[in-house]
Amino acid sequence: MEVNLNEPIHIEFFGLPGCGKSTISHLVAEKLRAKGYSVYEPSYELDHYSNPVIRKTKKLFSTLCFLLSNHRICRKIKLQVKVNGYCGSSAMQQMINIIPKISIYMSNKPAVYIWDEGLLQSAISLAFNSEVDVNLTYNSIKTDVSSIKVLLQTDVYTALDRMKKRTTNDSRVEKEVNLDRQIQMLEKYLDICNAICADIVIPTDCVTDSTDMLMSALTERGILV
Repeated sequence: MEVNLNEPIHIEFFGLPGCGKSTISHLVAEKLRAKGYSVYEPSYELDHYSNPVIRKTKKLFSTLCFLLSNHRICRKIKLQVKVNGYCGSSAMQQMINIIPKISIYMSNKPAVYIWDEGLLQSAISLAFNSEVDVNLTYNSIKTDVSSIKVLLQTDVYTALDRMKKRTTNDSRVEKEVNLDRQIQMLEKYLDICNAICADIVIPTDCVTDSTDMLMSALTERGILV
């Protein structure tokens, strides 16, 4: 039976690289569809179903369209990117990463939106090279639409071990070849994640258990029917 929603529900996953954001968020999306919810996975669909060229082209096109009609919001994002220490081409890359997500947030179509790399993860990325509080950065770049922030909790060495088993090389930690430096980077990521006021915290020792725990937590909080 289809579940009719009156407003969009945005669920943002965040945590260390290798914590299971993509895997667990995708499983949650499948469970929600089975329950009759209309579910979108904007970041998962773009990153997993498109090659890098198509992915970059889509993001650039979305950014340009948004720039033409939302000057005030774009100026606000540009300022926050600059405050976090980005300029030139690196600032533009951050804008291209953030703006397509905001355009989806602003669509306001009643559905459940599952984000494995949403605005919160963008705020974490911005905060990584700055001393600006990550909560301030997130509040500055997000729209008025509220979201449920889900921390997938794991330790540095578990995350490091999981990254070694992945076939991708997407995160800045994975691009670092020095092990000590990787550990330092993960420790900084962990500090940033722990500074965020999460709505739900889920340990990720077992993917199946983590998924079931999150579904129960969403139901208990009245977020899901």
